[in-house]
Amino acid sequence: MDKNSIITLPNSHLRQRSRKVGLINSTIKDLAENMQTALLDWESNREHELGVALAAVQVDQMLRLVVVR
Repeated sequence: MDKNSIITLPNSHLRQRSRKVGLINSTIKDLAENMQTALLDWESNREHELGVALAAVQVDQMLRLVVVR
């Protein structure tokens, strides 16, 4: 997952309700790691901006999961 995986408005998925994460398994852990990679990749391509957090919905995964630095 990289910066190109991050979706932006007007993508309609950003307005939909995400579902809760029940069991934290290897799939969820891998998603969190991939989201962190995407966030850092996004930040490395912007000289004066800082990536602070990324929600799963922003990488088109309809889950209530957020990675925060």
